[in-house]
Amino acid sequence: MLWKKIFACSACITVLVLLFAGGCTEAVSDGPGPEVAAEMALKFAPDEMATYRLTTRAEKSVEFEGPMAKDPQFMGGVTGNRIEMTFTQRIRSVDEEGNGVAEITIEDLKYSSTQKNKHGLDFDSSREQDSGNPLAKLVGQGYTITITPAGEILEVSDTAGTLSVVKGLDAASQAAMALLKSSTIKERHGVLHLPAKERSLLHPSEKWSSMKSYDFKMMGPKAYEKIYTIEQIIDRDSRKVATVGMNAIPGSQSAGAAEQDTSALSKMLDEKGTYTGELKFDATTGSIESYREKLELEWIMVDPGAGGTEAAANAIRMGAMHLYDLQRID
Repeated sequence: MLWKKIFACSACITVLVLLFAGGCTEAVSDGPGPEVAAEMALKFAPDEMATYRLTTRAEKSVEFEGPMAKDPQFMGGVTGNRIEMTFTQRIRSVDEEGNGVAEITIEDLKYSSTQKNKHGLDFDSSREQDSGNPLAKLVGQGYTITITPAGEILEVSDTAGTLSVVKGLDAASQAAMALLKSSTIKERHGVLHLPAKERSLLHPSEKWSSMKSYDFKMMGPKAYEKIYTIEQIIDRDSRKVATVGMNAIPGSQSAGAAEQDTSALSKMLDEKGTYTGELKFDATTGSIESYREKLELEWIMVDPGAGGTEAAANAIRMGAMHLYDLQRID
């Protein structure tokens, strides 16, 4: 059997250890709700200011159990990074479609990384001893994004000047440059997808959804349908504030080369995981108070061992975690 061949081959196990390193929206409804309703759309006004703190974490892990865990060639551990960024958002202009052009300025930054349980970068812009770190050059710098009322990032611009300041071959410079990639910026500011404009007036219990995909390398790509449900709408200081829960389910995905290459491996694994989140939204001002989502996955492969005894059993546990936590702080 294929799983026996994998456990018998140290090269295969080594490859397995190295496995790890949005979408459109559609509103749906369970039917009419109470009279109270909230406009779930971002609203922008020229010169409007807001300050946010965003924390992201991305981790992948490998853990060996059983006799193979004593073999030094099978080294597990956690690899990932944690980024905490405080930024201001100033609306430069608003077009006739309600799209806002926002100037983003980085006010504070923390960055730490781990490679197989070994500490890598450790930067904190509030520490005086880190003032010479290339990542420190990002503080006070920024870029411009164009945001739709549904939260989609249409365009990223004005990154060239900041990139020229942080260019370098060292690890810190490379990390700074990665933070300024257009795809990374779109992910940073466009994780939350609100309903389409024509379906944005919603009551408690009504829903909308969006698609999100991740690539887990040899474990294959996974697509999720993120389903948002209005849990309650309350009046607070003459403002309507909506609490929205998010629960994601595996979504449909077109077959591709990566999916075909990993189908045999995936069939050998037990997989479990959760993908949930919560949104606090000020529907009166059309602004996000907070948004948090977390994806946790675990894959388990077990070799029952000689005679099926527990003492002889080998197992590999692989995990992945993605956290996104946005808080308005002004």
